[in-house]
Amino acid sequence: MEKRTSLPANALLWFGAGVSLAEILTGTYFAPLGFARGAVAILLGHIIGCALLFAAGVIGAKTRQSAMETVKMAFGGRGGILFALLNVLQLVGWTSIMIYDGALAAGGIMGLGHWVWCLVIGCLIVLWIRMGILRIGFAHIAAMCGLFFLTMLLCGAIFGAEHAASTPAVGEGMQFAMALELSIAMPLSWLPLISDYTREAERPVAAAAVSAFTYGLVSCWMYFIGMGAAILTGQSDIAQIMLHAGLGAADADDIVITSCATESNNWVLKGIYYDKILTGEKDNIVISSVEHPAISATCAFLEKICGVKVTRLGVDKNGQIDLDELAEKINDKTALVSVMWANNETGTIFPVKKIAQIAHEHGALYHADAVQAIGKIKVNVRDADVDFLSLSGHKFHAPKGVGALYIKDSKPLTSLLHGGEHMGGRRSGTLNVAGIVGLGKALELANKFMDFERTQVSRLRDKLEDALLQISNVSVVGDRSIRVPNTILASIQGVEGEAMLWDLNKAGIAASTGSACASEALENNPIMEAIGADKELAHTALRLSLSRFTTEAEIDYAIEHISKAIARLRGISSTFAYAPQGYEKNKG
Repeated sequence: MEKRTSLPANALLWFGAGVSLAEILTGTYFAPLGFARGAVAILLGHIIGCALLFAAGVIGAKTRQSAMETVKMAFGGRGGILFALLNVLQLVGWTSIMIYDGALAAGGIMGLGHWVWCLVIGCLIVLWIRMGILRIGFAHIAAMCGLFFLTMLLCGAIFGAEHAASTPAVGEGMQFAMALELSIAMPLSWLPLISDYTREAERPVAAAAVSAFTYGLVSCWMYFIGMGAAILTGQSDIAQIMLHAGLGAADADDIVITSCATESNNWVLKGIYYDKILTGEKDNIVISSVEHPAISATCAFLEKICGVKVTRLGVDKNGQIDLDELAEKINDKTALVSVMWANNETGTIFPVKKIAQIAHEHGALYHADAVQAIGKIKVNVRDADVDFLSLSGHKFHAPKGVGALYIKDSKPLTSLLHGGEHMGGRRSGTLNVAGIVGLGKALELANKFMDFERTQVSRLRDKLEDALLQISNVSVVGDRSIRVPNTILASIQGVEGEAMLWDLNKAGIAASTGSACASEALENNPIMEAIGADKELAHTALRLSLSRFTTEAEIDYAIEHISKAIARLRGISSTFAYAPQGYEKNKG
């Protein structure tokens, strides 16, 4: 007896056909209609398209012939050749695009090269063809279950946010008729293929109905995800959607592209000065004593040149601020609190949500420099309730020279740069388009590998840190439980930081004595001084940073050469070499 496919098998097949990035991207085009009109266009278009898809499936099911064979009924043998050729062209083209997109995705997980993955995926497709629809079995079911799980995660990421809501349209206007046509077109693109599967069905008509219904339902789902993402983020560009989604931003927020976080930081501080302090409404700014120079130096400028009162919060031995001190020193004349999300040298994570709460209770705005947090830990601007947030792309493997400033609810902020209407009139200057695309993709990948950062990167960081701590008179700043997973700031007593860099540079190891922006500065490390270290110890700081691309072998290499450098430099030290016991009192 000839084996036929069951109704569940047909349903699973067309579920997989509907789950597609192409359909999600198509859905973004519906955002200008608004959610209600867009939903009508999607549903009505799919009803029409899937009705035709069902009819084609019934023909194939009842005749037990493929779509190309049934074409001959109307156009004859020779007439059917044209449609067969057109079908081959569209199938080859579409399959090529899908193989390459799959290769790009796989390459992001395991960097074997795009063309290697193209070959692997192509071989899997050949294997699938060899197995045939009647023998896919468990592999097919497992794949579809996986796809279902992934789409549920994607749907939750887009619609699960507290701020998700129906919002004004974005992008270029689209007529309802055009949207309807676009919605009909997707089911119609499957007309040449449905008979290839329904002709093998146990119950032909029922299989055609299940196939058309399942595909229509899932395709609508994909369209809704795309439209919802575009409406939620206020963007129709996929890079901007990624950027909004990665930060948890809403459509009412602005994400303005800048050249880097230094520009973003300067913009916030100077904009607040113009908008709040120069007007006489407020008179002071509160920062921590361990801010990046892009904050601390800018505040020093505003303090000296503009007369702005700047309050600097102290930190404890872990580099953490005291919230009680913040509550004590902030007042109703405070314009802005600017405390970083994670410290650039120690990796210490600050309680940004609580800081924002205290700031808002006193009528102040809150800005977070999140350069060291983005891509390392989960950052959700809405949950943290920050008003402004700065980021730099290169810190999470985007190209250098591109960053962004998040502005909650599109708050007014006097521009730093004038002379054009770029970025909605907020930031003048030619945009780095390639950088922006890279920024969006890098943020997408950073969020994708967040668990890897938390588990594997932190494991390698801890391995390196443990090895350093086994060496006498070496300490590390900050408790691991409140640090980002990739950063170490070590104090190596008896070893000048710049001397250590000389040895490490020769070994091909990149490090710094503090901020990477001043990797070989001879001054005392300001972070070490802020946590209470004496001036001698402040010269011994060594900052080491990992990434998700750091390997076990590189950590072993670093441990070996750092240990050798410490031994060599302590051996020639005029103090440590002859009186190492004198350093015991400084052990922390």
